[in-house]
Amino acid sequence: MLTSDQNPGRQPEPAAGQLSRQTQPQTELAGERHSPPQAELAGDNHSPPQAELAGDNHSPPQTELDGERHSLLRAELVEDRQPLLWPVEPHIGPYDLTLYLGNGIAANDGPLLAAHGITSTLNLAVNLPLSPLTLPDGIELRRHHIGLIDGSGNSAVHLMSAVLALAGMLTQDSPGKASYPAHRPGNILVHCRGGRSRSVAVLALYLHLAVGNRYPTLKSALDHLRLIRGTGPEQPCGPLWQLMMACLNNDYARLLTAAKL
Repeated sequence: MLTSDQNPGRQPEPAAGQLSRQTQPQTELAGERHSPPQAELAGDNHSPPQAELAGDNHSPPQTELDGERHSLLRAELVEDRQPLLWPVEPHIGPYDLTLYLGNGIAANDGPLLAAHGITSTLNLAVNLPLSPLTLPDGIELRRHHIGLIDGSGNSAVHLMSAVLALAGMLTQDSPGKASYPAHRPGNILVHCRGGRSRSVAVLALYLHLAVGNRYPTLKSALDHLRLIRGTGPEQPCGPLWQLMMACLNNDYARLLTAAKL
């Protein structure tokens, strides 16, 4: 059990890519591992490249594509029934916190969150409303919610607002006012419904813009997150990828880079 005078950011972290409570699921087809496309360089204006078959420019047969999509969806359904957490980056912000990536079920699992020193969450799913949650030691989980669509329909301003919200959460105080629920600074979980697309997009932008010494390009941040999450270049989804590129070239991105949070 955590107490208010412990430093949650200094707790021993599980190995990168390790799941909490279970073995990491394999979301890719057996025997197939996708490498991130080379065209995903920070600052370019290209959409995600379409995978080509080696040696020719023909698309795979439709039946093969349908079978692959079916297998991926089936694997996602299995994942979405269990709480999943991955440590992404330690020693962030003035409170020396750790950023986590996870799914919606993990964001509602009080004992699991407490075991990892998580006291705040950022929910990025427009389709996932969550109720207040008190952790086992009586601390109120501080929930933040910026609802994004997993597909088209968002704007670059909306996506960038989630990145800036994450930066603000890392520096926010926990005043002991009588009207405020009991809270203390702790590690932060960034999640959507499945933790594959929206949360990866926001974390990748944050890591590149705010921790540029470790992630000098957007591609390097995405490579790191895809390795942890076990996904291929299909995530984040195409519309979010296009918005990510737009976010790199606006004034809000320069503001976050200058803040060095």
